[in-house]
Amino acid sequence: MFATVPFASLPATNRAFVEKLVGPGAREVLHSKTPVLTLLGTRGGVPRWNSRHLSEGHVGIPLASADFVDAIPMIASLVKQLGLAIERAQDVETAIVTQSLGRMAGVFYVDDAATALDSKGRRIIASREFVQEHGVRTVFGFGGAYGLTGTFVVAVVFTRESVGRSQAERFMRLANQLKTSTMKPVTRRHIFAG
Repeated sequence: MFATVPFASLPATNRAFVEKLVGPGAREVLHSKTPVLTLLGTRGGVPRWNSRHLSEGHVGIPLASADFVDAIPMIASLVKQLGLAIERAQDVETAIVTQSLGRMAGVFYVDDAATALDSKGRRIIASREFVQEHGVRTVFGFGGAYGLTGTFVVAVVFTRESVGRSQAERFMRLANQLKTSTMKPVTRRHIFAG
């Protein structure tokens, strides 16, 4: 489960991860309002998958610029399929993410994780070892925006079964239920405790 969180609102460990991910020049690219697609929770069959604190590569992905997002095939595909267009770094603020996506967005969908390629011929799910080791077949995501706060939430599901697009689209109802049940803490900007 991911949500867009302004860079300045991230816990210190998450900010450090994002700065390291961006690398040299992070201070020029990252601004207080830069939305970061931030891992909020994770669940899976491997014990380390059950704590966001144990994530090695998905703690936070800054939506810092079109070029930065495009360099990560899965995130680039997710952003594109959900309807977000990032042109310039200064365009990337939470309000613009919300305006682009609206209150509901489409479904991110990868039919075959082992073979699916993006428009540039890159594997959408880049880690072949992960896909093979865990028998990942279909990957899909669904989400929606909280209108007043500009926060966008998305759940990404990795399955060992083939799931058709129409089946994946049925999960969109859960996005509304999630938003309804979490509206109060998100509105108060209490995404992270303490």
